[in-house]
Amino acid sequence: MNMAIRLDPDGPVGKAAEQYIVTYLPKFPVPDEAQDLNNRAYRLDHENKREAAKALYEQCIRLHPFFERPYNNLALIYWHENDFNHAEKLLRKAIDITPTYVNAWITLGYIKWKQNDIKEARRCYGRALTLDPGNEEAKEQLRLHR
Repeated sequence: MNMAIRLDPDGPVGKAAEQYIVTYLPKFPVPDEAQDLNNRAYRLDHENKREAAKALYEQCIRLHPFFERPYNNLALIYWHENDFNHAEKLLRKAIDITPTYVNAWITLGYIKWKQNDIKEARRCYGRALTLDPGNEEAKEQLRLHR
């Protein structure tokens, strides 16, 4: 990514690489341990071992509070459990850490939609689209939630 930015700083490749770094990669350096905990929790969640996944995400958040991904991933579990208030708090924390974190904005849009706050859901999807105009999920959610 950084090479693309250096080689094409004002061109489309450099601009796309810069946008990706700002909107999808962690804002702060992430220790290997944090990545490992988050990845293990993610795998457990996808094996429907949600309680074990929640425990690992929570451990990751305790040990590495400035790593935004586990907040979003844990919020998705709470979303599936219909605990929208807990999910929203986690997403607000992720967005506090990195206001340009597109995935957190999209997930917050899901939460607000489930809470019947359509205007706020659309605002969240719109914010994600402002950050990444090519994001297909944000575009689709805005189309679905007119």
